[in-house]
Parts: sequence; C-alpha cells; structure tokens
Amino acid sequence: MKSISRKKALVIVALCSLGLFGVYGLSIMGLSRMATPGAKASVVFGPDAPDSAIFSLSLKISAVVATLILAFILPGFIWVLALWPAGKDVHFSRIVAWAFPLNVALLIAATTIFKIVSSSPLARSSFLGLDAAVVALGLILAARKAKGNIRFRWSFKSAVPYIAFGFATLLCLGVFSQEMLSSAALDTALSGGKTISGDPLSRWDLDERFGLAQSLKAHLLPHWHLEYADRFGFPVVNPPLHSYFNLFALLFLGDAFGAVSITSVAFIYVASLVALSIVLFQKEDALGQEPGGQSKKVALGSQPAVLILVITIFGYFFLHESDPSTIVFPTHLFVLTLLLTFGFLIKGEFRLFVVYALLAALFRYAGVLVISVGLFFHLLLDKASRRPALRAYGEYLALLVLFFVFILCASAAQGNLAVFLETVKYEVMVRFDHFGLIGPPPSGLTPEPKVTVANTISFLNWFLYGPVFLSIFFFLPKKDKIARLFSFTFIAYFLIILASRNKRVHYVTPFVFTAAIVAARTFLFSKRKLIWVAVYIAAVFCGLGWIWISGIAAQRINVALDPDSSAVRYKLALAYKEKGMLGRAQRELQRIISRDPDDTDALMELGECYLIQGRYKEAEDAFNRILKIYPNHRPARGKLEEIRSLRSGGDAG
Repeated sequence: MKSISRKKALVIVALCSLGLFGVYGLSIMGLSRMATPGAKASVVFGPDAPDSAIFSLSLKISAVVATLILAFILPGFIWVLALWPAGKDVHFSRIVAWAFPLNVALLIAATTIFKIVSSSPLARSSFLGLDAAVVALGLILAARKAKGNIRFRWSFKSAVPYIAFGFATLLCLGVFSQEMLSSAALDTALSGGKTISGDPLSRWDLDERFGLAQSLKAHLLPHWHLEYADRFGFPVVNPPLHSYFNLFALLFLGDAFGAVSITSVAFIYVASLVALSIVLFQKEDALGQEPGGQSKKVALGSQPAVLILVITIFGYFFLHESDPSTIVFPTHLFVLTLLLTFGFLIKGEFRLFVVYALLAALFRYAGVLVISVGLFFHLLLDKASRRPALRAYGEYLALLVLFFVFILCASAAQGNLAVFLETVKYEVMVRFDHFGLIGPPPSGLTPEPKVTVANTISFLNWFLYGPVFLSIFFFLPKKDKIARLFSFTFIAYFLIILASRNKRVHYVTPFVFTAAIVAARTFLFSKRKLIWVAVYIAAVFCGLGWIWISGIAAQRINVALDPDSSAVRYKLALAYKEKGMLGRAQRELQRIISRDPDDTDALMELGECYLIQGRYKEAEDAFNRILKIYPNHRPARGKLEEIRSLRSGGDAG
C-alpha cells in the first residue's frame, strides 16, 4: 500500500485544474480560428465547428477530455478532500467513488443558484465560471484540512487489463468516430433556450430530451414547470438527472448531437471499467471458493476477461448503436450507476450503495425495481450482510420518498397542484410502472402496447445478439456467487420484460454489461475453460439459426392468428424479403395488392423484389402503378431512373 500526503495531493490537483482549464481554453481558441468565417461562437460540436481533419480532431478530443474531467469528476474530487475529516487517511478509490455523486450535487446547486440570482440564462462562459468557482472554493477549504494521507494500491501488472481495455475502447471509438463526433446541429426548434414545440406524441423522444436540457438553461426544474402543462395538458416528469448531464455537455461542447453522444461514449467506457473491476474482484466469502491460488487465477485470466469485454462492447456498438442518435438516451448512465450500485453492494460499502442506487433511480425509475430484485438475491446468497443491507435499503426507500415529496412541493409552488396530481396519474405511474404491469397507459396519452408473438421474438433476438450471445451464461450453472447474483437478478428482469407489454430495444442494454460480467467470471473461476468455450460457440451457432428463422416464424404465427390483416401479412412479406425468399415475399405482396390495389407500400416492395431478380419489366410496371396513384412519389421515380440506368448499362455492354 502506497501513500501521499494530502498537502502534496492538493498541490498536484491544483496544478492539474489549471492545466485542464488551459487545455480546454486553448482547444476552444484553436477551433474558433478554424471555424466557419462569421461564426458567432466557437464550439467543439455544431454547425460552426470545423470538420474532422487531423488537427481539428485532436483539438476536439482535447476539449472533450478536459470537459469530462472538469464537468463530471474534478469539483467533486476536490470537495471530498475538503469535507473529509482532517488528519484522517483516505483511500484514493473512496475519493473517486464519492467524487461523482458529490460533483453532480455541486454543479446542480451552483447552476440553480445562478438561475435564481441572474436574469440571463446559462451560457458556456457563465457555466465555465461557475465550475471554476466551485473548484477554487473547494481548493481553499481543502487546504485548511490538508493533514493526513491518501493511500492507494497500484502496480503496473494490476493496471495492465485496464490499460489494454482503454486502448481497445479508443480503437472502437476510432471505428465509430465519424458518427460519434458528428457536428450535426440540434433541431432548430430546440436551440436558443427554447423548449419543445408541437404535439409531444408526434415529437421524437430524442428531441424531448434535448428540449428538456435546453430549457434548463433558463428554468429551474424543466420536468415540473407548468409551461409544459399549459402546452401539453401535463408537465413532463422524466427522471431529472439525464437532463442535467445533457445540459453540462451542451454548455461545454456546443448544441449538437456529438456533444452528448461523445459524453455517452465516455460513460460506456467507464461502465466497462467498472464491469472489469467486478470481474476481477476477489472476496473469498462472496466467491464461495477456497482462497488458495485465487490471485494467480485472476492474474492469468485477466487477459481473457478483457477480451470478453472488448468483444461485447464492439458487438454492442455494431449491433445495438449503429444509429449515432440512439446513443444519447439515458440508458448508459443508468447502467453505469447500476453497476456501481451492485459493485458497492458486493463489497459491503452500504453508504455508497445507497447513494448510487438513488442516482440509478433518478436516471430511470425502473432502477428501483432492478435494485430491489438484486438486493433480494443478495440477501439469499450472502446471509452475513443481511442486517446492514436491509438497513441500507430502508435508507434508500426513505430518500426516494423524500425525492417524490420534493417534486410534489416544487410543482405545487410553481402552479396548480391539481395539474400536477393529474400528471402523477397520467405520467409518473406510467414511467414508474415501466413495463406496464399495473395497467395500461391512460387512453390518449400513448398508444397501448400489446403482447404479440412478433415483439416477444424481437426482444428475444435483441437479448441474444445485443450481448453477442453471452446472455446464454445467465442460464448456465455456476459456483461463483457474484456471477450467480447477476444471473438471478437479470433473469428475473428478463422475465418481467418478457411478460410485459413494453419490449423496447434499449431495455437490452443492462444485459450487455452484466452478461459480460457473468461470462467472464464463469470463465475465469472455472477449471474447465475449454468446455465453456465450446458451449459459447454452440450458443452462437444456435442463436444465429434461431434469429434467421424467428422473424419469419413470428410473422407466420401472426398471419395465422389474423389472416385478414394486410398489415400483418405485409410484415411477413418483409421478413421473407429480408431472408432472400423473394418468391414467397412476392406471393404475400400480391395477396395484399389484390385486396387493396392502391397500397403503395406493397407495390414498392413488390417492385424492389422484381428489381433484385432482374425482372425490369415487372418492376417498372409496379413503380408506374405507384406514380398513377401518387405522381410525386420520389422513391418510385428514383427506382425507375435506376432501371433506366441498368438497361442503358446493359445495352452498352
């Protein structure tokens, strides 16, 4: 165990703070010189930002790294030192663990005070000043308590897995950099501090999240102020933390998708490091194994653990996040806090367990359900910690009650309490009951989802190949108690989703990281590694076969249940077409057209089937039929142009 005095550590932190502010400032200055002439403000991402040339990309990465540290870790780190009792030693990992939630609380408090005392909305300069003030005040207070030491355990050998995973993540980011570093601006309706306009049911959910972050520049509580009640009939009451994180990213990096997506990528990386630390965690009682030889086993197995996590993250990006816009949803921050919650529960750090469990719930209300299920299985597997774990859970529930009382009082203070109570009826219960287990959504709010064969099989497919088929390890027998805890918890979570009406793609994200943890620990702490490799390979082949046939099978069942539905038959035709079974697709499409000759979607798909087969005359007839119905149908005109070019190319040959 090594140590450094808190006084020396403060000097290092102060110098690092100056360096980070300097790096951020120089990066912004460099980007502003390269920006579009006449741009009003220099931004890292946005329409005025320079393109992704090597030099500008380096400046962007420098600004992003400085932003992530300045906005999400440094103020909290300094204030942990300031609040820690003088003369008392503290471990470095404990400082980092407390720094993140304290950092969130400090910046939310600072921006709220600014909006109360100032008439102008938050801007980058004001937010940068607030961040610097919080850092400076923390350094002053910490200097007065600079007695004691900071202890840490570090060796190059123990850091190798984390360094290797860091390089792998950078490589992954490089593959997806053009999408993740996009400078596409936000919707014009969401810029300039405006909130969402229009019907919320017709707006994209992504726009809603950016709109809430934009409204935080001027409003105290974007989820509960009655501007939304006046406009939509109810105020928006999403969990609040994700909007604040979006706000911090947009203020530092600019109003663009890239500002938030790159921040989300960083949190995916941190979540992966947390997952790796859980994989390598050693605790004889938690593992239920003999202590002899464990350290050697983990050291030798750390490379396969890194490989498993890298494969999972690559597969996750490629399969689940190919659309860069989907990466800005709060799922990744939710997963990060969820992994930290379980990590501190396993390690017996119950105060930190309460704090991170609360953060997880404030990113997604469904976190309450997942954490409650996980704690239940933890109590079954680890009887020694039952009393402190139950006490911590009671504190967690009490804090949740206080939070809901607070939002009730805040909403009552800003307007009509009856409107907010109506909101609770229509919105909060819908979001808290995230899986539709209590009852259907109120009529007129959202379309009522139904349990169907198609959406069930679609979720099963995502569950399989979202975590690159590692989810099979949830269901395999294992001796490791930590792997069993994650398996039991997420099997229960899986069954709840499977039985529910809502089966959305982003529900799979928690399974990605936890499946990697279970698979890695099962592999590392097993003597029969080749058997597990063979099981995984078999699972991949079986899963691929299932996915290939499942789409057609689901749609055929739906057609059998509702043979008169053109919509159901159309989905079956698309499934056939996707699998290359064009003859069957054509037959289903022709049945639809025979019932409704003006169904342009079916005509379009039928024409494309003919085009793929080289049957240009039939394809041309199908597209011309569309133009007779809709003369300005651009896709049909485009296909006709494609046919003409193919014919002219064939004649020339």
